[in-house]
Amino acid sequence: MTINLQFTCRDFPPPILAEDRIRERVERLERLYPRMISLYVVAEQVQRRHHKGTLYVFRLDASMPGKEIAVNRGHADKHAHEDFFVAMRDSFNALERSLKTFTEKQARDVKTRAARPQSAKGIIPL
Repeated sequence: MTINLQFTCRDFPPPILAEDRIRERVERLERLYPRMISLYVVAEQVQRRHHKGTLYVFRLDASMPGKEIAVNRGHADKHAHEDFFVAMRDSFNALERSLKTFTEKQARDVKTRAARPQSAKGIIPL
């Protein structure tokens, strides 16, 4: 793995398989986007009074030549994020979508609007 990976859990010990699952997702990202230089992953527990379980919030910062992409996945209304691994999965999926958009823009594969037809007097109303 050539990506510089840093993983931090703030104010709680990481679950047993957390690092292994994160490394699997990073290897997948590396295959899809080989120009990525580093990835910083921070997991936090939402500290507030609540009636249900503790929610997890993830922040991912990916660096690549010419661009840094940050994903902040913390939804107070999504109780699926009471599970560490579900919150992690959603965060990495969001990062993959952002990286896909970025690489499409670099390759200029993004759809553009067709130019509006013009007459001699100006733009023809649609």
